[in-house]
Formats: sequence, C-alpha cells, structure tokens
Amino acid sequence: MKNETIVDRVVARLKAQPLGDLITEEDLHDIVKQAIPKVFFEPVKTESGSDYNRRVEVSPPLLVATLRELMKPQAEAMVRAWIDENKDLLADNWRRVLDEGIVAYVQRVQDERAAIAVGSALRPLLEEVNQARRRAGLSEIYI
Repeated sequence: MKNETIVDRVVARLKAQPLGDLITEEDLHDIVKQAIPKVFFEPVKTESGSDYNRRVEVSPPLLVATLRELMKPQAEAMVRAWIDENKDLLADNWRRVLDEGIVAYVQRVQDERAAIAVGSALRPLLEEVNQARRRAGLSEIYI
C-alpha cells in the first residue's frame, strides 16, 4: 500500500501480534496516533532519588537524540572543513583573544598590587588625619 502511514504500519504490526485482536482497529489507530508524537517528539523525563530528594532529568526527544547521533559525523566533518578553510582567521582570532586576555589579566594584577601599595602607604597618614578629625569632633574618612 503506497499511501500507508507510519500509524497504519504500527497498527498492522500490533494486529499481527498475539492478542492483537483484543482491541478494535479504530481504537488501535487512536492509541498509536497519540503514542507516536509522545515517543518521538516529547522530551524524555527520568526521575530518580527519594521522595525527599527527587531529581528530574530532562533529555531531548527521541527523534532529536537520534538525529543528533546520526548527524554527528557529518557535523564534525563540516566543522573540520570550515577550520581547514579558515585557519588564518582562527589563528588571528586566537592570538587576539589570548593577547587581550593576557594583557587584561596582567593589568588587573598590577592594578590590584598598586591599590594595595597605595593603601598601605596612605594608612599611617589617614590615621593621623582621622585622629585630628576625631579631636575636632568630625567623622572619620575611610578609603
């Protein structure tokens, strides 16, 4: 049958099974029509743990997981081909990212060290100023 749907094929297989005649073909069609979207297109939820520590893990739908697995070699090949075609661009970008990242890190370390050094150098002076302010009835200065 050329216009046979997946529902028709599943129903035919179920009818061929032992006890397949316990349910009407119409009811079987309805059940299969509801089951196929649920099995292939709904995310898969797996529960574990106890009542007090219930965990629910959600996995992609069966169709998505299957397509991912089937397409993984092609996707990897496409990424490898793109990398091969764009090696210079990638190298330039990595160099820029690393250079900017390293420069930013070194600058941050220098700024932190400078702030500590300045704070240490100013601490005795600030204490003298605050003693004078306290004697004058003024509030202290904090840096």
